[in-house]
Amino acid sequence: LILSEYLEEMDIGSVVEDNSVAQVLNEQDIPYTNSYAASKILLEKRVKENPSLTYYFDLQMSDYARDVTTVSIEGLDYAKVLFVVGTDNSNYQENQQLAVSLNQLLEKIKPELTRGISLRGGVGYQGIYNQDFSENALLIQVGGVENTIDEVNRTLKVLAEVIATYIK
Repeated sequence: LILSEYLEEMDIGSVVEDNSVAQVLNEQDIPYTNSYAASKILLEKRVKENPSLTYYFDLQMSDYARDVTTVSIEGLDYAKVLFVVGTDNSNYQENQQLAVSLNQLLEKIKPELTRGISLRGGVGYQGIYNQDFSENALLIQVGGVENTIDEVNRTLKVLAEVIATYIK
């Protein structure tokens, strides 16, 4: 919701999915380990309702410790950003290009904020992250479990600037 508000301030319309993935898991009898199947159901429904949507961002937090997910800039702490691309999607190169473009913009605005791009696939990874839905779909980790809401908010404001710059 916070990223959406910042994007709206920059004249970029957005839609936030507010339905519960857990509820879909339960209703569809989908195991928790396949949560992306449930979130894809919600994604497809939301796009039917809003066919003009072009970019799809799944925001998550990392499970890494604070020393990896936090940076201090001019006396304020920020949550760091990691762009995640699932390589088990046969067209992952397009998603990777989006990640590269956004990461380059972030490096120009606040280079300290980026943790870079992580390509994930194969054994031990979900490896698709619903990125097979669109070449403009991306998983973005903002901070981690030890970051505060203020740190995340500061970062989301910068991330909104990055996304708005890319889109415009």
